[in-house]
Amino acid sequence: MRDLVVFASLIDKKILERIEIILKTQVYDNIIVYRPKKFKHKITLDENIVNFEYPREIFIKYKILAILNLFFRLLFKKYNNNSILTFNFMPYGILGIIYGLIKRKKIICSFIGSDVNLLTNSKNKYIWKYLLKIPDMNIFTGNNSLKKIKNQYSLSENNIIINNSIMVENIEKIKKPKNFIFVGNLFEIKNIIVIVKAFIKFLNTKLIENENIKPKLFILGEGKLYDAVCEIISNSNTKNEILVKGHVEDVKDYYENSSFLVLYSHNEGLPMVVLEALNNRVLPLVSDVGDLRDILNLEMDK
Repeated sequence: MRDLVVFASLIDKKILERIEIILKTQVYDNIIVYRPKKFKHKITLDENIVNFEYPREIFIKYKILAILNLFFRLLFKKYNNNSILTFNFMPYGILGIIYGLIKRKKIICSFIGSDVNLLTNSKNKYIWKYLLKIPDMNIFTGNNSLKKIKNQYSLSENNIIINNSIMVENIEKIKKPKNFIFVGNLFEIKNIIVIVKAFIKFLNTKLIENENIKPKLFILGEGKLYDAVCEIISNSNTKNEILVKGHVEDVKDYYENSSFLVLYSHNEGLPMVVLEALNNRVLPLVSDVGDLRDILNLEMDK
């Protein structure tokens, strides 16, 4: 019996199978997923995946205690694991490293954009320098993320790139409205205020072909800048053109009614929204950050 212990906030069997193929490992008998997130206390996704979970309201209120509680429960379980795989360095990578050191197992850490941003801008680099030497293998979403970390930290020689991916759907070519869409958290790092102000200026330019049919900007997401965004829209009298929808579970209808995705972030890894936009025939208008060069041609014609 071989078990793979996984620390992650979101994971499914398809992701694990993809990782296993790339790492050229055999299929594990059991996959133990450490995911303190939401819904039931403990559920079984299928016969090979065990998922440890907390109700969402408890996890949010007692986040640190919930993580530690589940960590120690997992620590004292008798699994025949020989590998520890983590998704997101904070906090799951750190938990996985500690667990791997105690159990003396192979440690594989996966890093996303927020991890790279935290590590490259952190003032506590001495702590990270020690921890980042420990994993046997590291997985990054793109070449730029790997380069940024290697410029500041000593890593294992086993570093691989696994770009984010989505299931591709067959979508018919249809003529779409020339609307814009933003999908993401409304935080400073996403530059959402700049996007809104720029779109307001765009609405008042001669670039608008038909003043009676103005393009719209759909803003899908929540965050601490939500009220500030709504106030700017209200003051500019653009409520009919800039529509703030908050958190939306199914964004497909909005993609179908948009031609352009706007992403002007200060930092990113390899954003899933860009892949979703391409899959829905929506042209991404993005800033040159993170690992976007791995999938987009961002070179300007000279």
